[in-house]
Amino acid sequence: MAGFGVQVTSAGSFSKGVVEMHGCFLSNNAEVGLVISGSDVTADALVVRGVERLRRVGADVTLLFQSALTISDSLIADNATVGVLGIGASVSLTRTNVTGTTPHDDGTFGDGVALDGSGSLTLDQCRVRGNARAGVAAFNSAVKMTASTLGCKRLRSRRGRRVRLRSRHADGVRVRREERRMPGP
Repeated sequence: MAGFGVQVTSAGSFSKGVVEMHGCFLSNNAEVGLVISGSDVTADALVVRGVERLRRVGADVTLLFQSALTISDSLIADNATVGVLGIGASVSLTRTNVTGTTPHDDGTFGDGVALDGSGSLTLDQCRVRGNARAGVAAFNSAVKMTASTLGCKRLRSRRGRRVRLRSRHADGVRVRREERRMPGP
């Protein structure tokens, strides 16, 4: 089993990797389906499926610092930990489904899309549903969603109390709640 399906990195601080992917299928990788660092990737008709996590870090599609990813008409499904992870990166998804992300063995994660570190996310006509935890989890990041559907689990704390999810229906974004209990200690 391979570690990374595709890895794109910059050659240094003065050059940036630029890759276009069309109709690619990345399946059954042991760590990450697509990892991008300091580079720009554009993909359409991409399928990333069945990535298994051997370590606690990483995601099925991982972008690191000053990277940009534009995906359209694609599927990211049945993976582990996080479907798309951007750390200090720009992610744009159009007409893309992110579904079936499972949590780590200890019950943590399971997010469809997660961002951290001054990243940005644009979702347009996407479906992010059926993931173990959040459809989108954004920390210190900008998020713009239009005409998209998010499925978020109705969470309960480890003490059994319901965690409140506040949502608004604006710009064609629908938030649907799906029932789930968080694992106890």
